[in-house]
Order: sequence, then structure tokens, then C-alpha cells
Amino acid sequence: MAGAVARVMAGEGANIFLAGRNIASLQQVREEIIRNGGKARVAEVNTMDKNSVDTHMSSVAAAGSVDISFNLTGSIMYRILIWWICR
Repeated sequence: MAGAVARVMAGEGANIFLAGRNIASLQQVREEIIRNGGKARVAEVNTMDKNSVDTHMSSVAAAGSVDISFNLTGSIMYRILIWWICR
């Protein structure tokens, strides 16, 4: 579900910041977004660790303003954050 949201947002011109613990699956989404002309970055983030989230959010905010944040945190094996930054 999170990947689908990221793809739609990228299609609308958003800069996508994918974050989670499963870098391999995030890279797949990133590569698809880039192949379709979008912009996406990937970062390893543990959503259960406040410092990890804060550090990531600071790096995202440094790239511009955060207009929309979509979070989908699931089981212990699958955690993902998608940060949407408009141009």
C-alpha cells in the first residue's frame, strides 16, 4: 500500500523520501519511481526509535518544506515511512 501511495504522489510531481528498515523493497519502489521520471530517495529508519525518526525528518526538512507526511507502520518485520515534499 505504501509503495502505491508513493508512486501516485511521485506521478503528481512530489519529491519522495522512502524510509524504513527493509532497504531492498524501498529501493525497488525508488527505482520504479525514477524510471517513470520521478524523484525519490531511500533511507534506513527504525520507526520505533524516536532518534532515528528525528534524524531522518531533519534531513528531509533540510531539502525543503514538508507538505504531506504519509506513515504506514506495520508488523515488526515491515515498517515504512513516506515523506512527501512538494517542489
